[in-house]
Formats: sequence, structure tokens, C-alpha cells
Amino acid sequence: MRFLSSIRLFILTHKLIAKNWNIAHKPDGFPLTPKEMADWMIKLQDLGGCHNINFVTPEHVVPQVALAIIEAREMGLRVPIVYNTGGYDALEAIDLMDGLVDIYLVDFKVRQPHSQFRC
Repeated sequence: MRFLSSIRLFILTHKLIAKNWNIAHKPDGFPLTPKEMADWMIKLQDLGGCHNINFVTPEHVVPQVALAIIEAREMGLRVPIVYNTGGYDALEAIDLMDGLVDIYLVDFKVRQPHSQFRC
């Protein structure tokens, strides 16, 4: 069970957006197992001085990310987990991350001012 992730733990999708084409289509990451990802999270916390672990657009690898977070917490991860998403996640994915994520950053899109009151 391997998945692509960059050393910065940013998880990218293949988007056709000009501003991020170079990172979305030419990622400089390498395959990691959830255990290896957990090891990186611990290194970032203990040696890198990170204040949080931020997963960006992780919708396509949520099960692997969940396993990595569980493993990292068992290894002593204390920093908050940030789930940075475009907001198009399946409800099952959000349910799977319940209790594992400390901060959700959703790219909320509102086209009309009155739309915000429909929630």
C-alpha cells in the first residue's frame, strides 16, 4: 500500500490549473507507505520544529493518510493535523478522518452574497 507524497507531506491531485501545473503534473515526491509517512511526521515534529502537519488536497488517498496519522500518534505525534481541502470530499472520507483531524481548512466558494445564508 504505497502512495505518492512529497517530502513536505503535500498531497497533490492532477489538476489542469495553470498556476500549479508544475507541481500537479511533475511532483517531486516519492512513494511512501503509511508507516513511512508516519516516520516523516515524527521527524518533522521532533527535528524540523513543525507546528502542524498539513495535508493538502488529500481526497484521493484518505485511507492511507488516516492509517499514517494513527501510526504517527502511536509513535508520539503531538502537533495538530490540518486537512486542507477544496471541499469536494465524499462524506465517507470525512467520516474516516473524524477524530484524526484537528483543523479543517475548506476552500469555501460562494458565488452570490446571499448564498452564505442557505446553510
